[in-house]
Amino acid sequence: MATVYSYLRFSRPEQMHGDSQRRQAEKTKAWVAQSKLTLDESLDLRDLGVSAFRGKNAKEGALSHFLAAIDSGRVKPGDYLVLENLDRLSRDDVFTKALPLVQQIIGRGVSIVTLDPERVYSPTTVKEIGPLLEMLLSLFLANEESRKKSERLSQSWANKRAAAGSKKLTAQCPQWLRLSADRATFEPIPERVEVVRRVFRMAAGGAGYVAITKRLNAETIPPFGNGNGKRKGERWLPTSVKKLLANRSVLGEYQPHRFRDGKRVQVGDPVPDYFPAVVPEVDFYAAQAGKGLRKGRGGRNGARVTNLFTGLLKDARDGSSLAIVEKGNGPCLVSSAARDGHTAKGGVYLSFPYPPLEQALLVWGCDLNLDDVIPHKASDLEERLAKAEGRVADLELRLVKVKTKLKTAGDLDALLDAAVELEAERAAARAEAERLRAERAAPEGDAVVGLKRLITEVRRAKESGLFDLRLRLRQHLARLVQDIVVLVIQVNRDRVALLDVLLKSGVHRQVTVFPPGRLVELPEGLAGRDVRNWRNWPAPLRAARFELTTPLAREMAELVRAGLTQQEVADRLDVSVSHVGRTLRRYGERKRTRKRADSPWQMSWHSAGNGWSKTHLGKRYFVGCGTLAADYPKLVTARTAEGSWQAANKWWLSGQSGR
Repeated sequence: MATVYSYLRFSRPEQMHGDSQRRQAEKTKAWVAQSKLTLDESLDLRDLGVSAFRGKNAKEGALSHFLAAIDSGRVKPGDYLVLENLDRLSRDDVFTKALPLVQQIIGRGVSIVTLDPERVYSPTTVKEIGPLLEMLLSLFLANEESRKKSERLSQSWANKRAAAGSKKLTAQCPQWLRLSADRATFEPIPERVEVVRRVFRMAAGGAGYVAITKRLNAETIPPFGNGNGKRKGERWLPTSVKKLLANRSVLGEYQPHRFRDGKRVQVGDPVPDYFPAVVPEVDFYAAQAGKGLRKGRGGRNGARVTNLFTGLLKDARDGSSLAIVEKGNGPCLVSSAARDGHTAKGGVYLSFPYPPLEQALLVWGCDLNLDDVIPHKASDLEERLAKAEGRVADLELRLVKVKTKLKTAGDLDALLDAAVELEAERAAARAEAERLRAERAAPEGDAVVGLKRLITEVRRAKESGLFDLRLRLRQHLARLVQDIVVLVIQVNRDRVALLDVLLKSGVHRQVTVFPPGRLVELPEGLAGRDVRNWRNWPAPLRAARFELTTPLAREMAELVRAGLTQQEVADRLDVSVSHVGRTLRRYGERKRTRKRADSPWQMSWHSAGNGWSKTHLGKRYFVGCGTLAADYPKLVTARTAEGSWQAANKWWLSGQSGR
């Protein structure tokens, strides 16, 4: 037995609350009962609030599922598709869209039944001239009706847009405004305007979408919702902040839109001063510049913005970014590739403590010269901006001329191609002008002054205000610095970082960071080398670790050779005994004379003093061979270790040392 499938559709969502859905459903059930057929409701063929004028229901609506069911064989030849009228199926162009759609259904053996008027369009009936003409006429009238409605509505909105400067188009407006009682102007909502301004200030100060969202939610600032106060969410989302920062309505501009093929597209140029401006241009463009600086440099800020150089630090060996890792004694920087075990490009897992590197770079920032960071004069920037704005104006004029010719005669294909090309050029020119305006809003000179001021404020700040200050400081650094290449080496037991700072002006500056409180002697030939060219260095200098004899180590060795004990060396050089011992062992230094394991000596031979010494309970004792020869002439056969050791033992054991 043939199966019946019911298709319901209406265009506007508000019709859902009316009688359309009930009416179509009841008519379908009545026809099925009269025809004594079976209604299959397993396929939900309802396009509620979906237009058929541009074929959206057949492309992505429930009707597309029915077409797929025909292709898959679920809907078989001889089955019926019941709908109220052919305009429910399609209101699209008859010969290019509507008729092919009908042919696609009937051509597979499925009959189309309309209930008003009651007709059956089957593979057999459409071969007759009467039903075929009636079907074509119904499709034509449906398309004509929708086309006229669309044209009238478009013309109505075009007239409204033309009068937008003197009369408000609708009550729809940004969430921080409301329509005045006389519907002539929009009024700011003070508490919301303050939130908008604060968001732009935070973005200009270096905060990203997520950071701004967290701050607003932490302070329980309610989200706006839409312009009518409906669909109000429970919290702010990063997407809402992103849309707000890109919304030029804060400058007072209104950009008309219309829906085309189901997509919202811009219509015409923005209308300036349509809304009250709530954000100064300088803040708007500073926020846009901030977004550009943060692009590709995402990451967690931490409780106090741990890394001021996010996205700027690169490893000289493998070119990867330097990542913050916690080593138990504070944050350290290490090659992200080496951290992940990828050392194919020469990376080495050699960490360097972050705090001294930050401190060194901030000291360098305080001494930054204004001439180093300004690649061009302000007048040059203004000149480039004027050229960009002039190009936009010229392209708009040319575009108007092309559109005028399109309305008259001429080579339509060539004119359309020209219009598309001019639209693309105008979009690029506008983007360049926007970039230059953002650059003008944040001149390099102000950045240098702001950088030095912020460094001072960060050093003096208390914990409560430190987060915002460090966030702004990171933003200023990103405005001035292109990148910082870091080479970490180990000299003996000390780590040293060699930095090359590239400013956006193209100027390079080299900074060397030593361990806190220590000045480390660098290997010969290493100082002043370009770390960016590390791969071309001589092989011995490309090592990660260097063992050098430092001046301090040489002095330790000389004192020990002169006969001083390690304790005496430590006291003289103001270092620990263990440090002296480690240093001497590292460089192969040992005591000049060691008592053999099987030696009967009670004391140690001191060749430099030509005598014997012993440290006992922290005190050093010494006796020379001359004293031993005078006190024990029979025991001293020669003034050498072998000739006087017995006398030295007796001297020690007899207590003459005074211990």
